[in-house]
Amino acid sequence: FRTQTARWVLLGFVDCLCGSSGSKSGLPAKGAYLGKTTSSGPVVSWTTVETLRSHFCAGRYDEVLSAWSQLETHTKEAMMLVANSLLVLGRPEDIGLFISKSVAHFPHLKPYLADLVMDISCAPRARVARNDVAAALRDV
Repeated sequence: FRTQTARWVLLGFVDCLCGSSGSKSGLPAKGAYLGKTTSSGPVVSWTTVETLRSHFCAGRYDEVLSAWSQLETHTKEAMMLVANSLLVLGRPEDIGLFISKSVAHFPHLKPYLADLVMDISCAPRARVARNDVAAALRDV
């Protein structure tokens, strides 16, 4: 079950990035709800950067992390929201891995790495411990 679900999700992302609606290849269509199944398999729910932003502003950092894999388009803002969510959740050791995998899968994000490093280094002291910022920057 997990392998089939992962296959549908990954193929759905490739389909999304290539601009196809998914109907020709039998993949899940954008805008469907995750968790439901059809005769062809699980259906993927696509989300937007606005959703990530609203989760972040409401303090739902775990939801920001889980929504990253379901984004329609992976943008600079989305990558920064996820990195900041990892910092706020006290998981600075995961930021380096997140960035390397993101840039590997989404090469269009590579030019924004300097902005991301600056954003991490300027994290608000009220929400993020300086030790966490140092650990995150060390891994980047």
